[in-house]
Amino acid sequence: MGAHWEFHGMGLLFIREMERCLLSEYQWTNFFRIVPPVGTSLQALAGKSFSYENGTECYKEHDVGRVTKITGPQLTILWERTGNSSVWNCSSEYQWTNFFRIVPPVGTSLQALAGKSFSYENGTECYKEHDVGRVTKITGP
Repeated sequence: MGAHWEFHGMGLLFIREMERCLLSEYQWTNFFRIVPPVGTSLQALAGKSFSYENGTECYKEHDVGRVTKITGPQLTILWERTGNSSVWNCSSEYQWTNFFRIVPPVGTSLQALAGKSFSYENGTECYKEHDVGRVTKITGP
């Protein structure tokens, strides 16, 4: 059957071979890595880039790529700007989250974290803690 997750409040229910284990937020964020599924868009963070040994550029900061394949612990990412692919080993000590960020797809719901808020310079409130919004458009880096 494999393993899957169910969200339960601030924790996760990890299910593997019909065995259930409720994990707190502390447990899952400190003992598990997120492996983005095929189709996920990733963006290279500021200052991050990669070129092949022959000097051909694969990606540079702010480039967007899509996870096209997962083989064991490895992600294959196809980069839109260059059309080149890179392979990332999720089991290495260099977590992919230190090099890339997930670009949430249009339609994704996002919730503001506790203590986080934003207002425009004219004082109009955009969001406050715990507000939920939906991604409607993606522009620029």
